[in-house]
Amino acid sequence: MDICRHIFDTSGRFTQVVQIDDLDRGIRARYIEVLISFKFAESAADDGLL
Repeated sequence: MDICRHIFDTSGRFTQVVQIDDLDRGIRARYIEVLISFKFAESAADDGLL
């Protein structure tokens, strides 16, 4: 199962996967990904977060 879809199905949050590969900054490795999950503002307001 796609991890972004799984996160959406379980939490309702949209997720992006960012892969980092910047050898000039010494960043190179296997499995070096960052997942960023977010909600739209109206959803956060409905949850009492805004």
